[in-house]
Amino acid sequence: MGINRSGYYKWVKRKANPSLREISRNSDIQLIEQVHKKHPSHGYRWINAFIRGLYGIYYSDNHVHLCCKYAGIISNGKHYNYRKPGDQLKKYDNLLLKKNGIV
Repeated sequence: MGINRSGYYKWVKRKANPSLREISRNSDIQLIEQVHKKHPSHGYRWINAFIRGLYGIYYSDNHVHLCCKYAGIISNGKHYNYRKPGDQLKKYDNLLLKKNGIV
């Protein structure tokens, strides 16, 4: 596999004894997942503001963004498609050309 023996055992040790940062990140991810299940269309900035307002827990936006990446949380928000004013919203067949047999 091309993995050093020492690197493998360091990885095993990290899995057996996670760091405090990893433990706190996992607890943060659980809270973020709860909020995301209730509000799936909102992104990480809104989730952070919601947690700050409701629970009084202060995270940075980057921390919430990283937690969302680790947990695979993606918002289901709809994006607005801008259309210039005056563009045709519906496409119609050219009946005059069809009538004359050109099309």
